[in-house]
Amino acid sequence: RQYRGRPLTGATIAAWWYDPRTGVARSLGHMPKTSRMTFTPPQGGPDWVLMLDDAGCGFPAPGRL
Repeated sequence: RQYRGRPLTGATIAAWWYDPRTGVARSLGHMPKTSRMTFTPPQGGPDWVLMLDDAGCGFPAPGRL
């Protein structure tokens, strides 16, 4: 999957793959935001959702409040 980084604020992205069927979030860590970023979903299911946040906001992993 390819993402174009313009809509997100901040210079650093926090990224996760989130499985809505199980509530499992797999962290990809923090990375510098670039104009184009490529992500490969994990094996084991068609339902993975790529979640990207501005790392400076300190949001928790998907599925957690």
